Amino acid sequence: MTFSFQLWTSRAGLAALAFTGLVLLGRAARAEEPPSPRTQTQQLMTELEADSKNRALTDDARARSANATGRASEARRKQQNDNAAALDQVALTWAQLGRILVQAVQLENQASELEALQNDLETKIKRARALLEETLARKARAQETLNKLEPPAAGTSEKSGSSEKSGSSEKSGSAQKNGSAEKNSAPEKKP
Repeated sequence: MTFSFQLWTSRAGLAALAFTGLVLLGRAARAEEPPSPRTQTQQLMTELEADSKNRALTDDARARSANATGRASEARRKQQNDNAAALDQVALTWAQLGRILVQAVQLENQASELEALQNDLETKIKRARALLEETLARKARAQETLNKLEPPAAGTSEKSGSSEKSGSSEKSGSAQKNGSAEKNSAPEKKP
């Protein structure tokens, strides 16, 4: 353990580690190079042709991409590499357009579904509001009916409250009188 730790802390060990890291990064950078436009076009065309649901939608884009790919092959055969590279880029652009068309249709379908869901939710909200208003109106009518059937409680409670106060004060006054009368009637005890 001590030897390997000393190896990695020495200058030679650090240099070896750095060199190994650079080699790995170089390989990773080469592996991540984007494919050529011709390869990308072939991949996109394969995807578009496999999508049978949207084949009619992408027919024009696929045909134009295939035409540009054919013209690029012809330019390569004539050793016109600049023209071939430009035509490969045109073919890639048409293939990408086909994919974008498919994505646009998918997004349009999702938007239609969301719009239908929104309309459904708006209808439910309107129904809920109407039900709430109806319930509040019923409550108000029931409260009015209840108020008509019961005499006003506010006026009665004030009168009864004042009579209860006077009654209780009368009771307490009489109890005090009775208590003093009991004291007077009780024989006094002498020690």
